[in-house]
Amino acid sequence: GMTDSNLTYTSAADLRADHSRLKLDKASGVGVIHYTAAELAEKLGSYVQIDGFENGSNGTVVINVDCTGATEINMPQARVVIDGVLQGTSEVVEFSAGKVIWNFVNAEGVLINTHLTTGMVVAPGATVNIKQNLNGTVVADKVLVNAESHRTDFTGTVEEPDVEVEEQEYYVTVRKIETGYAG
Repeated sequence: GMTDSNLTYTSAADLRADHSRLKLDKASGVGVIHYTAAELAEKLGSYVQIDGFENGSNGTVVINVDCTGATEINMPQARVVIDGVLQGTSEVVEFSAGKVIWNFVNAEGVLINTHLTTGMVVAPGATVNIKQNLNGTVVADKVLVNAESHRTDFTGTVEEPDVEVEEQEYYVTVRKIETGYAG
């Protein structure tokens, strides 16, 4: 239910680099973006840097991917940048880079292949195939580990954005029927 907000997308072509970029506009905020499975590859390509994080800030990036119609998804290499420094995907002893959530919806039966990744992968009903190092947590129906998987605790925050919600009234009709002994 969250709308796209607090993130700036820059393509690899515009960066003149080998990666696209998602930049958190406010280091202590929550950035949200939505893609379909097809848009994920089209927009982010094979490598995305997720930037705009600062030490001491609890910013979070949530990448929602709608898997409707997909059978297999290749996630881009997804690397986190904190204070301008690209975070590694080797073993972690200080948990500061856990600020990205990859949220795969409508993922029942989908195979999701990860590549060098820092962040949580939430994919209920899916099979997640860890093909290269992953620093984070994976929640899925099945997890295949074919590379190193390192625990990286989630250190961001997720708060609802300040969006005015229209209140709705709901009504329920109940009919009670007594059977057996009356009274």
